[in-house]
Amino acid sequence: MSAPLADLFGKQDKDVVAAPLGTAEGRRVPVLLPVALDQTYDYLLADGMEVKAGQFVSVPFGPQSRIGIVWSRAIGEAKAVDPKKLKSIDMVLDVPPLPDVAMTFAEWIARYTLAPLGMVARMMMSAQVVFEPQKPRFGVVAVEGAPVPPRMTPPRLRALDIARDGLIRTKASLAEAAACSTGVVDGLIAAGCLAEVAIPEKRFHRLDATHVDVEFSETQLQATQALVASVQAQTFSASLLDGVTGSGKTEVYFEAVAAALKAGKQAVNMEKRHDVQTAIVPCQMQCIHNIPGGYANVSLCQRHNFRP
Repeated sequence: MSAPLADLFGKQDKDVVAAPLGTAEGRRVPVLLPVALDQTYDYLLADGMEVKAGQFVSVPFGPQSRIGIVWSRAIGEAKAVDPKKLKSIDMVLDVPPLPDVAMTFAEWIARYTLAPLGMVARMMMSAQVVFEPQKPRFGVVAVEGAPVPPRMTPPRLRALDIARDGLIRTKASLAEAAACSTGVVDGLIAAGCLAEVAIPEKRFHRLDATHVDVEFSETQLQATQALVASVQAQTFSASLLDGVTGSGKTEVYFEAVAAALKAGKQAVNMEKRHDVQTAIVPCQMQCIHNIPGGYANVSLCQRHNFRP
């Protein structure tokens, strides 16, 4: 068991030499499909189409159209196929590609668990919503200059007072804020006091880790330097940041997040308890408010309210 673990990111299958994509006859590329098979299938590139290993593509597979991954090399013992019978890639999906290390890891998992590589790919692609176009969402906004509804009740008055701030809210969030039912909101829409509008699509921008500098105390600076050094070492480590409420812990560990972003990496902030999430998000918002794209990446802060 020690050999596969030790060779996780080493060279695999020494007898196989990967060829550059799209250079074989007919511009064919290997595509791995999320099916219970341990092989890739060759597909042709249409004129003007360019792909890279790790990109997700839509391809014909029997009578269906399936999403597959352009693999870095051919897998399995494929039978010789007449190039005239090969099918072409339908389209390249506009989603981030799998990095090389993820494809190497998938092959290692398949060997270690004796599972078909296609089933490992299926597990990695289980979140199908990523590949689907975002469904439009609709909310309500106050109509300026609209006449007062003939029957003005306290719930209607509360809903209109809240809606006058110009925010686009879902019906449910406006009803919750006004302590009324969604039927009250529907009534205001029918009366012409509220209008239904599309909620702007969420756009997740890349954070700029160099956008703002924070002045730290001597103790904070020592902790910051230690955390940043652990990120730059690119090895596994665990750190405990101890401090009382309001001592600036979030600002300190966000410097480690910034170091990861500068290196082209990602960072995940995980909070197990919902009450802790609710308490810490405002503090995190204060830390990243001045970072371009920062607000768009805090999902708890954009659950309900949107500005047009």
